[in-house]
Amino acid sequence: MCPFELRPHHGLCLQFFRGEGYSPAFIENMTAMVAALSNNPQIKLVTGGDSICSTCPNGLADGKCTCDDKVLRYDEGVLALCDLSYSQTLSWVDFSQKIHTEILAKHLRQQVCGDCQWNHLCQE
Repeated sequence: MCPFELRPHHGLCLQFFRGEGYSPAFIENMTAMVAALSNNPQIKLVTGGDSICSTCPNGLADGKCTCDDKVLRYDEGVLALCDLSYSQTLSWVDFSQKIHTEILAKHLRQQVCGDCQWNHLCQE
């Protein structure tokens, strides 16, 4: 089975998703992603657009987020704190557990993505 491609910082976004966000299409896509990930597929950590980015109203330009500098910083923060790397493949459950133990349980989420416009939805 082909792994889901996922930007590392989206591992954090998915922990806090509650049906709010950018647009109806984005919310629908995130809801579908949460459902798909509940089956514990393999994920591949990627830089650039993933399945979540595809419905973001901020858009992609040549496969890159229009806020690429900021989201790359978020991705690299997750990778560093979880001791992971781009192109790494692991199960969703293993990735989610690393997010919990290495970032959330240590109250480091704010350090990774505290300047995100949706920060208020992710207060721990």
